[in-house]
Amino acid sequence: RRLAILVALIALPGAQVAAASNPTATNVTRLAKKAAPKGPLGHSGRWITDRTGRVVILHGLNMVYKRPPYAPDATGFGADDAAFLRRYGFNTIRLGVIYSGVEPEPGRYDDAYLARIARTERILARRGVFSQLDFHQDLYNERFGGEGWPDWAVLDDGMPAEPLTGFPGSYVTSPGLNRAFDNFWANATGPGGAGLVDRFAAAWRPVAARFKRRPQVMGYDLLNEPWPGSEWPSCANPEGCPVFDEGEFTDFYEKVIAAIRQTDRRNLIWYEPQV
Repeated sequence: RRLAILVALIALPGAQVAAASNPTATNVTRLAKKAAPKGPLGHSGRWITDRTGRVVILHGLNMVYKRPPYAPDATGFGADDAAFLRRYGFNTIRLGVIYSGVEPEPGRYDDAYLARIARTERILARRGVFSQLDFHQDLYNERFGGEGWPDWAVLDDGMPAEPLTGFPGSYVTSPGLNRAFDNFWANATGPGGAGLVDRFAAAWRPVAARFKRRPQVMGYDLLNEPWPGSEWPSCANPEGCPVFDEGEFTDFYEKVIAAIRQTDRRNLIWYEPQV
């Protein structure tokens, strides 16, 4: 729904001068490769940095396939598309990972799905394009006209999905959607006796395990556009929802970050405020 973050590496002054004085295609290509950021990425305070310590500004696009099989290659994305992106100056993709694809059944992670996402990441990496892995959601689940959580994680206490007014209106109009978010933030017990947040956090571990050594992965976006559930009217002010933010919302992020750090202590972690 948004472009994800980030925009092109600032060329080094020396590279600019050399390119101007000798503008052959070969020389420009050589200089571009030399100036390109070198993964893995880190940060220094507010700045993204590459492994040499240079500040990096990335130029990227959002790429999320929101219907089964939840993978961009389902629309034919491949090496030619990655080359197209790189040729026109894009060096970052926000690569959607759908929780339904990761954990289709409670406690069972789909290695084939993660391998499919990993193939797309590898295609991008070979063209020098970084990937930010994004646990994407809109409207929680297909039941409410969106995607994100698997069906088994929809605890709506029997409240109706309708009226559904589409994105983003259904956030406001759907009682079932808001109850599903309420139960998620409360870490309500789901199938198998585990809390929903606990399951979600644990699902990040196999993702981090698969991608932790890939230098072109620029990190993990923990959840796209979080929605506070039925507390949303209290957020319609300049202060937001401080009680919710300091309670359930913070607890959620701390659990997910801890789960990732059990597996991957290097890659950047990105978190989003409430939508």
